[in-house]
Amino acid sequence: MTKVDQILFKVFFDRVNRFNYHNSRLVHYTSSKNAFSILKNKEFWMGLARNMPDSSEIMWGYDLVKTSFTHLNERSENVFKKLLGNEYHQFMWWLFNIQSSLNETYVLCFAEHMLEEVNSGVLPMWRSYGKDDYPVTLNFNVNLYQPIGSLPYITPVEYLDRSEFNLKFAELVNNFEIEFKELKKENNLFLKLQHMVVAAIVSLKHPSYSSEKEWRMIVNQSFYNFDGITRGINALGGHPKQIIKFSLRQKVDSHGKSALDLLESITLGPSNKQNIIKNSFEQFFCDIDLLHCNIKCSDLPERLDY
Repeated sequence: MTKVDQILFKVFFDRVNRFNYHNSRLVHYTSSKNAFSILKNKEFWMGLARNMPDSSEIMWGYDLVKTSFTHLNERSENVFKKLLGNEYHQFMWWLFNIQSSLNETYVLCFAEHMLEEVNSGVLPMWRSYGKDDYPVTLNFNVNLYQPIGSLPYITPVEYLDRSEFNLKFAELVNNFEIEFKELKKENNLFLKLQHMVVAAIVSLKHPSYSSEKEWRMIVNQSFYNFDGITRGINALGGHPKQIIKFSLRQKVDSHGKSALDLLESITLGPSNKQNIIKNSFEQFFCDIDLLHCNIKCSDLPERLDY
């Protein structure tokens, strides 16, 4: 991770420090059926950001970011003009036509859990799947310090209202001013600023969702070429959708471990069929040689309906 990355993605580093301090885990909530498919095929399916179940999530970040750049004050405008030089107008044109980049942006959602939460899960998250889906979490003990651009980028979701975002944006511009000389040394500054903007749009949500403590894996192949990724189409939800498939065999940390290596455990959600599901997964893990992965059963009450 370069000095420029630390400047551009300060929020990422602040949250990573907190994540590591609490020895947290990244947890993916899904149904038992989907968990079985993910582990059998050893791949995650990532959907387009625009096709998320609640498209207003993306529009919230889009509106905050675009409004801030539309109403740049003179000082902020000068900072970006000096940083980008002849590329400034190209960058602004790209930003005001950013829908094309968002149409190439794929996401996969995780929640941040401390160890005690991993063992039981969080009831509102279980409820989002309902009792008939027999929900499961895939729990990853992951090293979040990874070079941006060489791997699919995992970013924390920030829960900000408009005034809070405006303060964060002002802090960002101020930091750009302070670190101006360092930023000017970066040959790929235009590209990294694009990535910063897309990551911000996709990872901003209203404060009312803050209990989720969400992180998102973001892939946009117009910026970077990622290994272990293939394109595809699925017809889940009633109509064909574009997806990309991320291989769990792909190396994702500095120690050469794959996502599958980092799968520490799964937790079975509240259900009257926990024992049946647990026995099935135990046999399945033997069949696919996933013996390092523990199987936990949530001790939360069975009732998942409201």
